[in-house]
Amino acid sequence: MRVSAVVGVVVVVLVSGCAGTQAPSVDLQKEEQAIRALDAAWNTAVAKKELDALVGFYAPDGATMWPDAPASRGPAAIRAAWKELLNTPGLAANIVPDRIRVAQAGDLAVDEGHVDLEMDSPQGRARETVKYVVNWIKVGGAWKVAYDMYNSNAPSAPPPPAKGK
Repeated sequence: MRVSAVVGVVVVVLVSGCAGTQAPSVDLQKEEQAIRALDAAWNTAVAKKELDALVGFYAPDGATMWPDAPASRGPAAIRAAWKELLNTPGLAANIVPDRIRVAQAGDLAVDEGHVDLEMDSPQGRARETVKYVVNWIKVGGAWKVAYDMYNSNAPSAPPPPAKGK
């Protein structure tokens, strides 16, 4: 009889302990909308060339992984990468999220989409659409960019001719 009572108490304690550790319910649609709002704010920051706002989207250990450049890790390197990009003559960009997937725990998300770019070039106004993937993480309850990657949909340019040929 004592063994049954002890086992019963242990089961009640274990079940009570497990019930207290369940993750709170996350409204995934609300989290997706929050990221879409950040994408819209990102568009505004690019249009206004607000360097501080752009750097503020990233986690302290975030990184850009843009084409034809090494990864930029941390605020100083991200600031330098954005400063260079914003100095592109006539730059205009429109970020369009095509699909945002938020993890069940609500602390990670993948934002996949495209960016319509325009810029001035020696040949005139250039237009290009690039694809991107941004990984978002929650830092102190706020969404921040962990990784920001994009690449072109256009074929690579041929290499320049070898010297002397």
